[in-house]
Amino acid sequence: NWQNPVGNTFNANSSNVHLSGVTQTVTSGGSTFYKLTSEGTGDKTLLDNTSVSNQLTLTGTKINAVSGSLIIVSGASVVRSTPASTSTEYIIGNLIKSYNSGQLNQVFETGVASKYTPANISFSSVTASGTFMVSAIAGLHPSNSGSQIDPLKCANVYWNVTNSGVAFTNSTVKLTHNAIITGGTPAN
Repeated sequence: NWQNPVGNTFNANSSNVHLSGVTQTVTSGGSTFYKLTSEGTGDKTLLDNTSVSNQLTLTGTKINAVSGSLIIVSGASVVRSTPASTSTEYIIGNLIKSYNSGQLNQVFETGVASKYTPANISFSSVTASGTFMVSAIAGLHPSNSGSQIDPLKCANVYWNVTNSGVAFTNSTVKLTHNAIITGGTPAN
């Protein structure tokens, strides 16, 4: 476990913090990690907002960011050891990434407890920098209950997407779900 209570100072410099034990928790106290590696067995849980300024590496584990947000600082990257769509390496909960005039496309490595369900958000241009927060949520969207959409023929996952300050022109949003989490046969 990693604990850095609010008010304490953690100087990340160019360090690489490894979370390599069985199911672990992180209380960062608002700290920024330079490099953070999540590996070993069991998911890792963030108990507050945690930032990574250079590289987040996921090796066979998920990070649960439901109690806080995982913030990938502008210019930082996320590396997954198995980038296949069936991977078990992703973020459950709130993932925040930056956009600016040089960063027009971001893949949000999000998922629900059992499946990887990434979002890809890109823009033709960005005229004001900011962040987007994305989280995938298991189950039918609450607005589905009065609609004409058959709950047996839709994805049992939806995404919350929040823009904080990004001004842009023309966007493309790609949301990916795994067929195993659909309520029925999506082709119908």
